[in-house]
Amino acid sequence: MRILLTNNHLRELRGSETATYCLAVALRRAGNDVRIATTETGIVTARLENEGFKVTTKLKDWTGIKFDVAHVHHNTLAVSVRKNFPKLPIVYLSHGPAHPLEKPPKDITIVDRYLGVSEEVCAMLKTHDIKESFVLRNSVGCSLFAPTKPINEKLENVMVLSSHFGECYNIVKEACIKIGVKDLRLVGLDNLVWNIEDKINRADLIISLGRGVVESMACGRAVLVFDYHGGDGMITEKSYHEIKKNNFSGRRFAIRYNISRLATQLKSYNQSMGEVNRSLALQYHSIDKQVKDLENHYFEAILKRRN
Repeated sequence: MRILLTNNHLRELRGSETATYCLAVALRRAGNDVRIATTETGIVTARLENEGFKVTTKLKDWTGIKFDVAHVHHNTLAVSVRKNFPKLPIVYLSHGPAHPLEKPPKDITIVDRYLGVSEEVCAMLKTHDIKESFVLRNSVGCSLFAPTKPINEKLENVMVLSSHFGECYNIVKEACIKIGVKDLRLVGLDNLVWNIEDKINRADLIISLGRGVVESMACGRAVLVFDYHGGDGMITEKSYHEIKKNNFSGRRFAIRYNISRLATQLKSYNQSMGEVNRSLALQYHSIDKQVKDLENHYFEAILKRRN
């Protein structure tokens, strides 16, 4: 299948950018011909091109190419794809409930099938008169994001993985001091790297949100969902199914942590959390499993466009 994959920006190593890269690689591994369109180039486009992907910022230059389907992130690109490819089936995946780019295009009929990364996002799509949408969760390559060593029996190393943690970091720092954890690191504000899995695997517990949570679960780490939206607490086999409904954003429970309350959460750390989280990631967040689901969505969009 020849797939046009789009993301409004591929400049930095952040959520939708790394999701797009991961998806492009997985779709190609499954035997598809994948080409990528964006409006902003940078470190991610450079990596894609270095790995042999064709990338453009000018969709009009590709109008002579016969694509089977467009997998679109962001409403700006949905409009551009429909303008340049009037008959091409479009599958639209929204990554969040609030950002303007994640809302559906004003003319919702230009899209043939709507997906959201969580129940919360699908609920947002419904408020825009989209009667049917499907959950397609954040997924990662579980062979790349995999544990290289087990986490410690006692909590020794904590890493905050966030590009906008701000004042929350001080709460984490003081909570760690309170319970005797001396090794605390922050990754994400100005030191995001491609091999983030290496840094994740050096910690027992990761504090993050969204895609960072899924990456850390896949690496077999204990995970606490906490960031600028608030907190959802520790990922456990019991809590996971509620927290995932809001894409591990901190919005499910929106706990306002202070030092004491966060310290109590950190004390609930257990070595078994790593194995549980790895199992959950393999079951629900494997990119290779997701590609099979996506191909079904692509075929449904193709059939709808034909009819």
